[in-house]
Amino acid sequence: WFPGQRDLELAAGKYRFLLDMGEVTLGFPTLRWSGGQGATITYTWAENLFNADKTKPQRDEVEGKIVRGYFDTVLPDGGQNRSYIPSWYRTLRYLEIRVDVNDKPLLLRAPTFERVTSSIPLIASWESDDEALDGIVDMSVRTVEICTQDYYLSDAYYETMQYIGDTKIQAPVWELYTGDQRHTRNALMDFHRGRNENGVLKSAYPNRYQFYHSTYSLVWVDMVYDYFQRSGDTAFVRQFLPGIAHTLSYFDGHYNRTTGYLEGIPYWPFIDWYVGAEQMGIAPGSDANASTPVSLHYAQALGSAASLLEALEVNEGQAAGWRAQQQGMINTLRERCYNADKKLLAERPDQSYYDQHSSILGILLNVIPEEDQGQALEALLGEEGLGQATYYYRYYLFTALEKLDRADLFREVLNPWLILRDQGATTLVERFEDDRKPTRSEAHPWGASPALFAYRLLAGISTDRHEDGIHMAPVFGHLKKMKGYCPVQGPDAGVGFDLRLEDGGLRGSVRADRVPVRFSWRGHELVVMAGTTREIRLTR
Repeated sequence: WFPGQRDLELAAGKYRFLLDMGEVTLGFPTLRWSGGQGATITYTWAENLFNADKTKPQRDEVEGKIVRGYFDTVLPDGGQNRSYIPSWYRTLRYLEIRVDVNDKPLLLRAPTFERVTSSIPLIASWESDDEALDGIVDMSVRTVEICTQDYYLSDAYYETMQYIGDTKIQAPVWELYTGDQRHTRNALMDFHRGRNENGVLKSAYPNRYQFYHSTYSLVWVDMVYDYFQRSGDTAFVRQFLPGIAHTLSYFDGHYNRTTGYLEGIPYWPFIDWYVGAEQMGIAPGSDANASTPVSLHYAQALGSAASLLEALEVNEGQAAGWRAQQQGMINTLRERCYNADKKLLAERPDQSYYDQHSSILGILLNVIPEEDQGQALEALLGEEGLGQATYYYRYYLFTALEKLDRADLFREVLNPWLILRDQGATTLVERFEDDRKPTRSEAHPWGASPALFAYRLLAGISTDRHEDGIHMAPVFGHLKKMKGYCPVQGPDAGVGFDLRLEDGGLRGSVRADRVPVRFSWRGHELVVMAGTTREIRLTR
């Protein structure tokens, strides 16, 4: 579809047109027509087409496919050069136009379209010798871009709300590609204001209903600490300390120190969209009162809160108490749920079910003994029958790769995105397909972690703020070449790189903007001074 390039004169009859934008996008259309008094024109906006059984086909296939989605209907009055602009943006890849013309001919003018995104520009770039990875990075960035409007949207088509769990991933991707943290500060404040009298945060903004994912309140605590690590913004995060204490005190009241589990939380304990689960959001057969990943999110939030207090050098007693409570949980759950033979952490105490989620958190929090974590990572990727981490939760899986320096497993973890790319998707879907709850959204940014970890894990660029500049230690993983730029510490404080493995060494260049780059590779250490480009010629 090339908007605005063709008009059609339609005599009496019924017509159907299907226009393809080539990729999922978002913006304001202008619908245009002349004449046609008594006619009906219906414009249906679709992220994707459907098969007859409501499943999704390969995204480029159109023959025999069904259009389902929200729509606009206009009723021509016979006047000339009429137009209509919807009052809210439309998200689409496909636009179906159905026209019913009576005896008055209609001139159907081609719609025009104004793409809308945040006014903050994307300035990062990525390119490698893995075309599939580059395509997935492009999909991820496209999704994040159209889902960043006045606030971070969890999806561009349906809910258009800002969710805590989604924002944890979308925010660092957006920051890395723009060098701008204003949307993140706005999101942290939006969620903070949604705290109820118990200390539990509303899951989404804007939302006037009482809608809570209990685990998302814990994820918010992690987000505050994540933001502090990336920004060093002590003045901004200090305001959240009373709210963090309020939230954690609520969960403390539901923590059973004997069993090691959270119990009796009257909200939705969401972990991930498990395929085949009876209770949405937690593992098949799971009891939320004895769920390892549900409880470990509390342990992680305790650690994030303690780290924040320690970094700010305030309330040392509170920090020590949270550390002690976290360690008590770790010890108890290791004793009850760690299977040393399998090298996996069970989802529940009877060890009847294992999922990737439990063992991922087990690695990140050292519930799994450190000496076993390498084997545990390979086991959770190779063990058949494990409950799989979907696009959202693979953020935590990539983080586990990062912790254990296993960039060699990057492409294996990327497999679900590779399948999605082969299916013709141009943006990221919400979850894996499930007969009970088929994938809905085609523009869901919580799956954008490949765009983040291409830089963090493969290029080895630390997104934490360091006083002595940007830290970069490329690992490459399965790659031989990579080239890019990212504004790590602001729009004018980034690192550019063009690197390749060659002749048993590293060749290329690194550019520093306003701050220096501390570069290391296999024992070599060098500094690229601010405002300079340095040639790289290193041997093993």
